[in-house]
Amino acid sequence: MAAVVVALATPRPARACSLFGYEPMNLAAGSDTIAPTLTVGAATVWRGDGSCDGVGLVQLEVGASDDQTAANLIGYQVLVTRGDVVFPGLPSTPFTQLSGDLALHFNDAGQAIDLTLQVRAVDQNGNLSAPVSVDVVDVPPGDEGGCAVGGGAGAGWLAALALAPLVRRRRRR
Repeated sequence: MAAVVVALATPRPARACSLFGYEPMNLAAGSDTIAPTLTVGAATVWRGDGSCDGVGLVQLEVGASDDQTAANLIGYQVLVTRGDVVFPGLPSTPFTQLSGDLALHFNDAGQAIDLTLQVRAVDQNGNLSAPVSVDVVDVPPGDEGGCAVGGGAGAGWLAALALAPLVRRRRRR
């Protein structure tokens, strides 16, 4: 019993939320003038908990290709064109990430997110793809947004409505 108490009381290293960086893209001088192509699929908002509480992530499914730059060397430029969410450390210049999809971290205070991002792919010669606008909308759990008049239907009212048919059956007997 004492060994269990000692094991539980022993301090353990804190798990920190490990965030990635936005690596500046190294551009090369070259004669390539053909811009890369870019497709952007779904935008997913992830909200941290535990050691990552207060950190959110916007993940963008991206697909980029270029005639001379390998897909894993293509960089991105992301600008917030509408909305108030600030992505700390997000550069306005081209950057790369190790993952295939783009991941942008933000300070999550439980706020609703409603913003538009402009995403462009960048090849190693600095050619920019056509911009793709992506709307990112997320309402955190427990905050349905909008306006409620009269307090809405609480759990008590919903239970009463569900039991109403049973009350009528008993009275008929």
